[in-house]
Amino acid sequence: MKKKIVKVIAAAGIASLLVCPLSACNGIGDIINQIASQTSEPVSEPESESAVTSEIASDSDWEKPSGAEKGSETGSEKPGKGDVATEEDYLEFINGDAKIFVEIEGAEILEKGESYTLDEMVEYMNKELPEHWGPAGMEVSEVGYAIVDCANDKNPEMAIYVEAQAPDYYDGLTEYYIIKKMDGKLCVIANYTAQGRSWGELNKYGVFHSSGSGGAALHYGSYTRNNADGEQEFIYDCETTLGMEGPVLYGYELPSTAKLPDNMPQFPEDFGEYSREAYSFMEYTEDMYDDESKYDEYKKNKIYVFYDPDGNVCFPSDEDEKLYFDNGIRVTDADNLKEFLAGRLHDLGVTEEEMDFTSADYAPAWKVVRDYVHTEGQGGVG
Repeated sequence: MKKKIVKVIAAAGIASLLVCPLSACNGIGDIINQIASQTSEPVSEPESESAVTSEIASDSDWEKPSGAEKGSETGSEKPGKGDVATEEDYLEFINGDAKIFVEIEGAEILEKGESYTLDEMVEYMNKELPEHWGPAGMEVSEVGYAIVDCANDKNPEMAIYVEAQAPDYYDGLTEYYIIKKMDGKLCVIANYTAQGRSWGELNKYGVFHSSGSGGAALHYGSYTRNNADGEQEFIYDCETTLGMEGPVLYGYELPSTAKLPDNMPQFPEDFGEYSREAYSFMEYTEDMYDDESKYDEYKKNKIYVFYDPDGNVCFPSDEDEKLYFDNGIRVTDADNLKEFLAGRLHDLGVTEEEMDFTSADYAPAWKVVRDYVHTEGQGGVG
């Protein structure tokens, strides 16, 4: 399998996260209150950029992310839901002796409620791939598996990757599935897709890191995992915007209830040399397109860090920063950002080790079990 390396371009905060000692961090709510205790001045008439930033980074009304209090600083302390499994259990599927059962909503290609042997899965995907992704002639080219340990609870899961290609087509597709033994069945509990300008990979703890581009000046990355109970949890994402006019937000980025100044542009009007990172602990979902109140909550959930042309942290004007803060949006600096990110991991019970995508052994030990490009197909493994 080709190794898919994922990096978030210009996302300095993500790099900072990986060196923040979680043992020194409390949950998001405690961190907010701790930072808030450092200042008692109201923000209605900010005296300086630093004073406003301290308040914005410590908004005590910010609701704790869903999933808080579930975990510990050292990973799961007890096995979650599901059966105690071994690699041999999962090899029954690889060797054609067992089926996987699709238990999740929104799985790409595979149907919820259906079950498949390995050969049935490949056959079904070959039939559906042209309709789902195109172009004509797209077929499965390679299948592999690895044992992973979601939530680092020592109860293994299996990850499968399925690569697909079309003749003379420049772009391929990779589907990832996480399989967990539950109630005596091998259940699909997660599905991730990497294709085109959206890349992605799994680490050995089943954390999926996706990264992509929305254009020359827009890059994004996100992290998602399954906890010890097999439930999928969005960890956070980061969207990096380059070529900005200055440390500003635009009208469309504020909640619909915001009272905007008459001279505030709705969209960028020119290019510049500033940049920003926007972090969110709330996953964007398609239903937000038709649900304005939910989309407003998504906007309020973001944390912004701005950078000047030299790469130094900078801040909006006092007037703009107060407008953002009054509408629930936070602007902070790199130090407070690290605290927010570390608090998020603490609340979910995710450790630094589980977020590793840089060490020499972070990747799963993938084994190819079907290679339709170089052979007529391979059998199972022992």
